[in-house]
Amino acid sequence: MYTFTPDEDLCDCPVECFEIEYSYTSSAATWPNAYYELAFYNLYLRNDDRYNKKFAVYELIWNKTNGQGGVETLEQLANLDLIKNNFIQISIKMREKSTKVVKYSPAVTWDTIASNLGGSLNLWLGISVMTAAEIVELIYFLLKRSLAPQRPACVQEAPEQKSSN
Repeated sequence: MYTFTPDEDLCDCPVECFEIEYSYTSSAATWPNAYYELAFYNLYLRNDDRYNKKFAVYELIWNKTNGQGGVETLEQLANLDLIKNNFIQISIKMREKSTKVVKYSPAVTWDTIASNLGGSLNLWLGISVMTAAEIVELIYFLLKRSLAPQRPACVQEAPEQKSSN
């Protein structure tokens, strides 16, 4: 799955909206050194009941030497692989204290659409906000006039004038 890339045929996974990439190198070393095994045992294993039976040989060495290392103790510890085979130490060191987060944002949003549309209308037609408001007002008055009930036309006759002869 390391080289897996989302594909519509394989899954319906959404496309990620951001990602964090780390560059890394790895190295390995034998851990712990026999000199530190008794200290590790005393600090992490000695008072933990889960490890009493499996690491009982360390308790014997601890009691025999009073927790002090010597040449004979180091030779005994070097022959034991219990801690080496059952524990791992991982040290992560960052080269830089800052991280770079890349976030993806859509190139076209409602704001950019409105801005682009307004700019295009202004360039091509010479339409400004005031002109657009006047056009909306004109359409409103035309609709109001066309939807208003029609008044019957009242015709008034003009009074006749008498001619004097």
